[in-house]
Amino acid sequence: MNKRDRTKKQVQPVIRDITPGQLYKGISYSGAKFGEETKLVKKKEHWFILFCRKIFSSIPSLGKGAKFSKKNKEAIDFLAWDLKPEEFSAAIKFTMIAAIALAFVLFVIALSFGAVETITEFTGSPLMAYFYLLVPLLLIVYVAVNFVQKLPLNEAKIEQVKALTHVPEIMGYMIMSMKLVPNLEKAVEFAALHGRGKIAEDLKRVIWNVELGIYKSLSEGLDTMAYNWGKFSDEFKSSLMMIRASVLENSEAKRYQILDKTMEQTLESIKNKMEQYARELSQPTVVLFYLGVLLPLMLIIVLPVGSAFSGQGLARPEILVLIYNILIPATTLIFALNVLRNRPPTYEPPIIPDNHPSLPKKFQMQLGKNFVDLRAVMFLILIIGGGVTWFFHLNGIILEFEGEKLTVIPFDRTEEFVLDRVNQPASWFNETGENVQGMMDRGIERETALKQNALEKTMFFMKPENDVTPYNLIFGSLITFSLMFFVYFNFTSVYKRKVQEETREMESEFKDSLYVIASRMGENKPVEDALRHAQNFLPDYVISQKLFGKTV
Repeated sequence: MNKRDRTKKQVQPVIRDITPGQLYKGISYSGAKFGEETKLVKKKEHWFILFCRKIFSSIPSLGKGAKFSKKNKEAIDFLAWDLKPEEFSAAIKFTMIAAIALAFVLFVIALSFGAVETITEFTGSPLMAYFYLLVPLLLIVYVAVNFVQKLPLNEAKIEQVKALTHVPEIMGYMIMSMKLVPNLEKAVEFAALHGRGKIAEDLKRVIWNVELGIYKSLSEGLDTMAYNWGKFSDEFKSSLMMIRASVLENSEAKRYQILDKTMEQTLESIKNKMEQYARELSQPTVVLFYLGVLLPLMLIIVLPVGSAFSGQGLARPEILVLIYNILIPATTLIFALNVLRNRPPTYEPPIIPDNHPSLPKKFQMQLGKNFVDLRAVMFLILIIGGGVTWFFHLNGIILEFEGEKLTVIPFDRTEEFVLDRVNQPASWFNETGENVQGMMDRGIERETALKQNALEKTMFFMKPENDVTPYNLIFGSLITFSLMFFVYFNFTSVYKRKVQEETREMESEFKDSLYVIASRMGENKPVEDALRHAQNFLPDYVISQKLFGKTV
């Protein structure tokens, strides 16, 4: 028997163990618009699943004998991930090994570049230098492993938060369908077709699995789905069960009563969770205030005092830059993003595409009744702003009034100008200048003379009257580039914002206009007459001008 036959013999039992339902389980239904053909598409796998499979297929020994924890199993079943415990365990172990290897490489690189000696200059202790060097590396390992290990739980939590918006929508579609036709299959199909989010995808999967025979009936599939969701969205589980119970009612009045009660309970549960989230925001808000406001104020006092008592350079500029420009902003940003990630979805403003008919062409801005190229305006701002800045840098603004000069904006002083004012040559503080040469003539060694010269130069230019900082050049450049960014971001979004506000206003006006249209249609008038009446009855509404006016 050759190698090919042996391989074929090994593969055949595996294929026979797979049922047709399992073979087609990964294929999901993609709903089409009315009048179009439906199609079957292969479900796109989550990147984490592909990552775990890749690691396990490369190093199977890392996942041998692994099992899911209870929480991870619930989360993975809820997410409907086709992920095995061996694959998940292999990914965790590989991440830990890779993170440790990366930390070791970074540690060796840091040692080769003399990081310990550099940190020792700040801390004064080699032991503390190793501590400050190793702690961030160990933190990298912990964060990487924790990220992979908690990713299914975090993804499930994100879907749980999104469900606060999708559950009322799905329930509304199902209840609407059940009131028209008390058929559970049609209600589920209608909700799956028009709904959004993971719930709609799960409903489509249930319908597909029923068609394949994985579930004997739709009720069995809904039971499985309800209990999978029950651990993360109890209101969806109870609402789904009440809708199923309404099918058993013979009386239409009782069925309507159950359906109305279902919607009321769902909205009440969602409202309570929203209020609970709002109450729980108080503590994160306080922590965010401490991180972003109080902590910087406290450190600016504590660091110099601690540096004085400990003898370590805790208040050196390098450490202050690291703390105030990197650590505190990064920590505050990460904490704020984590708080926002748990925020329940609220109203989402309409997204206006770039090709919206009410928008001007790309890189066009409106000036009066004409349109000009936005890039040309930005270039013009750069030229004018740069020219004005350079003029102020060299000349400033000095006015003459009755023979006296009035300095409105002083020009930027140079070292030559300041030294000339004190009757010193421009090369006075150079390494080969007169000041260094004079010290050497007095018998001072060159290295000592250079250090003394650098100190005198610093002290001289630190005086306010000798300040040579080019303020006009710096702030003029900042103002110029700020204007350029303002023009770009403003005129690339202001037109979209205008259309967005009109759309939101139309959404708020739709309720009143719908009432007027329904009133006319209740009188057996055609739709055209009802729309025309709504336009005439509500002439100042945006929806009457933008929608009804174009329709009739």
